[in-house]
Amino acid sequence: MSRELDAEVARALGWTDIHDNAYTPAGQVMCGTPPEGTTPTWSSGRGVVPHFSTDIAAAYAMEQAIIERGWHQARYYVELVKVITDDRPHDNIGGFDLVHASADQRCRAFVAAFLKAKERSA
Repeated sequence: MSRELDAEVARALGWTDIHDNAYTPAGQVMCGTPPEGTTPTWSSGRGVVPHFSTDIAAAYAMEQAIIERGWHQARYYVELVKVITDDRPHDNIGGFDLVHASADQRCRAFVAAFLKAKERSA
């Protein structure tokens, strides 16, 4: 599931032509064409899709994109709270819970927020 989630995050960030069949000396990797302004991995202009859902540094970079692109941070926050609490009442959710959200939780919230924003703009 995690690489499918990584692909969803990558698409939301503007990656295109994502597929899971590039072979490198390290084995098979998921690759695609990164968005403009992102340095590709290879001279062909393509790159390896980051492991957003398992690498906390990649998840932080994803969150930074929310800020840099001027996307609705409150929508992401609401979705992150829902993911962390599994949609249970969240009266006691605090900053500690948010700071310690896993990369997977952050990605699921990001995709949910992105899809809701897309629905509202359609």
